[in-house]
Amino acid sequence: SETDKLWTTLVENYHRESKENYINFYRDVFQRKPEDDLSQGRKFLLGGHKIVEVAALNSCVLQQVKDSFLGMGFIGEQQLNNVAESMGWMDESGEYVSKKTGVTRIVMLHHHLTSINEVEDAYLDSKYSVTLDAERFLRWVVRHKVDYVIHGHMHRSSCITITKTLSPLEPVTDSNPKHTF
Repeated sequence: SETDKLWTTLVENYHRESKENYINFYRDVFQRKPEDDLSQGRKFLLGGHKIVEVAALNSCVLQQVKDSFLGMGFIGEQQLNNVAESMGWMDESGEYVSKKTGVTRIVMLHHHLTSINEVEDAYLDSKYSVTLDAERFLRWVVRHKVDYVIHGHMHRSSCITITKTLSPLEPVTDSNPKHTF
């Protein structure tokens, strides 16, 4: 329909323009082009030889990409793999690299993972407020022993501690770790 065409054009233009604005901002600040999925990571060496690793994920892409939907509140498996490999948390063959003692890992994203509103009204054609692939992301957090997940979107203060096992009905083993973050 004509309305669908107009909506598609609006979404595509908004996506392209906002992505170009972010790429220009990123280039001005960091003096280099961002990653294709707009994720980023940094490692900091603090006093006392403490290492803090910070990975920022992009959960705000509006378009669909062939073979991988990356919509509002969606991170995607490819981005998770790219970040893990770039941060040295996974090697090129997909094997997990053990986290060194004393390292603090922080991951940031825009959309929240758990409900933080008292109640949300159900509306047709509403925007998503939570991460659509939250379970995949939480399993990724457990595998890579991330210590803190920081998110925004709802602009409301909330703090929870999650203890998660990849397969909760199976015994805890190296291949089925339990992790608190």
